[in-house]
Amino acid sequence: MLETMPLVNLDNPTIIGPGSEWFWAMAQLVVVVVSLLAVYRQLKAQGAANAFARISSIQRHWESKTLAQARLRTALRLRYSNEKGLDAGALIVCEFMDDIWDLYEQGFLTRDVAVGNWGYSAYNWWQLLGPAVEFQRLADGEMASSNFESFAAFAGKMMLENGLALAEFDEPTRRRYLDRAIRRNTEILEIFAAAESNNIPGPPAEPLDPPIGEIAG
Repeated sequence: MLETMPLVNLDNPTIIGPGSEWFWAMAQLVVVVVSLLAVYRQLKAQGAANAFARISSIQRHWESKTLAQARLRTALRLRYSNEKGLDAGALIVCEFMDDIWDLYEQGFLTRDVAVGNWGYSAYNWWQLLGPAVEFQRLADGEMASSNFESFAAFAGKMMLENGLALAEFDEPTRRRYLDRAIRRNTEILEIFAAAESNNIPGPPAEPLDPPIGEIAG
């Protein structure tokens, strides 16, 4: 009859010499587990840092002088001109939104990040530029460099998930959004111009309202 040998000698446990193999095997296992946990945490932290850097970089690009100029130029053209198609400014806006959705589909951005940061902008700009994209696609035919299908998918995702209107903006809504885009991007460019000229904002020479402390008196 074969005798069985216990994996761990519980009667006379030892950590040095014969019979201590179980202890050192367990110690090595603990070291390996701790090392793997440390590597996992490091990779997780590094991944979070990379993701944050990526999001920050994209947001800085969206808020950059170039994009503000493009949005302002596009909004002014849509508001005051009857020209159809896409000009240089509109192409820059469309390409940005196209890139955001491509990054999401390739796994570089999560759905929450893409939609949470740029979803409503994608929807609004597609409502404004969608007809121009379609006109340009038909005009260019096979020569079209891009149909901005990712931009359209991005806006469509926002429509479906948030119950937004599929139809184009009516004229009063369209004008309201364009006027807001003109005002907002003009202010952004004024901030850039002030920063470049070292112009520090301050209160008006003659305050329109009395200081808060003087109101009660």
